[in-house]
Order: sequence, then C-alpha cells, then structure tokens
Amino acid sequence: PYSLQAKPAWVKAIIFAAGPLMNFLLAFVLLWGIFFVSGDVEIDRSKIVIGTVQKDSPAEKAGLKPGDVIGSLNGERLTRFDSMALKIYSLPGERVKLVWVSGNDTLRKTFVTMKEESFSEKGDKIFIGRIGIQQAFLRKPVGFFTAGERAGITTIAFTGQVARFVKGLFTREFTVKSMGGPVFISKIAGQE
Repeated sequence: PYSLQAKPAWVKAIIFAAGPLMNFLLAFVLLWGIFFVSGDVEIDRSKIVIGTVQKDSPAEKAGLKPGDVIGSLNGERLTRFDSMALKIYSLPGERVKLVWVSGNDTLRKTFVTMKEESFSEKGDKIFIGRIGIQQAFLRKPVGFFTAGERAGITTIAFTGQVARFVKGLFTREFTVKSMGGPVFISKIAGQE
C-alpha cells in the first residue's frame, strides 16, 4: 500500500513532476539572485565599442585599445558587435581590413585573424576566426522585482532551449555527439 506502484495515477504524476518543477524553481531562484546582485548588462547598440583586447592577439598587435570604436570590416560599415563577430568567425586565418577610431584618429590596418578550433551546433569540429576583442558593456543595477522578471524570462528561455535540443535529438537535427560536459559547454559559451 505504501509503494509508488500502489498509488493512483494522479499521485504518480505529481511525484514525477516534482523533480523537474524543483529544477525549474531552483534555476529561477538562482537567476533572480544573480540578476539582483550583478544587475543588467547595457550595451551601446549604435556602435561597436571595444571593452577588452586579448594579450598577443591580432587586435593588440594592430594597436586596438579598450574604448576604440570599430567603423568597418573589409570595407563594410558595421554598427553591431554580433554581426562583426559572425563575419570574423567565418574568416579563420584570413586577412581582414579593419577601420576604427581611437581618440580623434581614424586608423586602418590589415591583419590575419587567429584560426581557432571550435565546435559547430551539431558538435562537429570547425575552425573560426578571431581577432581578440570583446565588446564594452556596463552593468546597471536592477531592483528586486525587475531581477525577478529577468529571471523568469531567462528561465523560460533556457527551458525552451533544452526542449528544442531534446526535440532535435529525436528529429536528428542534433546528434549525441553534440552533447558535452562542462568543458564542451564552456568552449561553446566562449564563442558567444
């Protein structure tokens, strides 16, 4: 009478749902705390401002510095860091021409991107280009309730990504090879 098998179906459903629900609630609470403590990230989307320059990178060797504003890549005017990053990712080990503003000076340099091994969404090894910069951002404090709102949106978005991945495993959009542990996840996250 006390075993799970002896319980009615609705009790079994509640017991089975409790685990995933607690995972969802734990993610929400942790994200709420993170947003409340660290605040919200603000990015200037009207221009590409460099936040950090990696030591010994092509960008450092070319003379780029934090605070510089990138104007164009290979003759194409750019205003969004993510679109520039995608273009550079597609040019591993290739020459690129960059135009940027440093103080009152407009500078132009041609240099070769770094060729780094990475992983595709399906877990296959690929090569991407990098120049060694990160976008500038500011952290803006948020209130208790705003942090909760951000946590809810982020938790739902993460849940959707997990559901999409699981569906992709069944539809063979993704392979088991694309699953990985903390090292794989950190490598993928480092591409963002």
